Amino acid sequence: ERYLEVEQLCGTQPAFSLQPENISSSEDVPRFANKVRSMLNLGVDGISNVIEVLEDNGIKIIEISEDESFEGLSGYANDHIPIIVVNDNITPERKRFALLHELGHLLMKFKSELQPKEIENLCNIFASELLLPSSVLLSRIGIKRHDISLAELSDIKKQYGISIDSIMEAMRRLDVITGRRYEGYLK
Repeated sequence: ERYLEVEQLCGTQPAFSLQPENISSSEDVPRFANKVRSMLNLGVDGISNVIEVLEDNGIKIIEISEDESFEGLSGYANDHIPIIVVNDNITPERKRFALLHELGHLLMKFKSELQPKEIENLCNIFASELLLPSSVLLSRIGIKRHDISLAELSDIKKQYGISIDSIMEAMRRLDVITGRRYEGYLK
């Protein structure tokens, strides 16, 4: 309420213009994420300040200090003002990912038969694709890899603000590395 009151007093209430879209499978998510990148005029480079991009597009961001088991949540205030609450006590990469994961919850409309775990996975794909588009990842590392160096992963992490875990998960999802190689990485 105070956030909205301050904006109203200052006369700065950016409009939320992003339109939700129906998502029926994991194949729809990267296409929609790239559509959102286009609507936000992000191009294919890394996003320097996720909070600023979201706030400039009418999404209210509230940062709170909580236990690290909480990352974020999203919803609507007054039934039409999108809000995202994010934990300020997590790493910058996790915070960026959590913000975009929650944006996925706000923008993607899922079939009622999808299980909560499936929905969470689709929101993870959405966040990953917004932070590091598949086309960029594939152009950087190629379509098939047996191994990838920590230096390569660190370079991508720094440029795109995405965790190495998320990069490896994206490479597994895109079949750049095998599921077995990914399991080895996790161990």
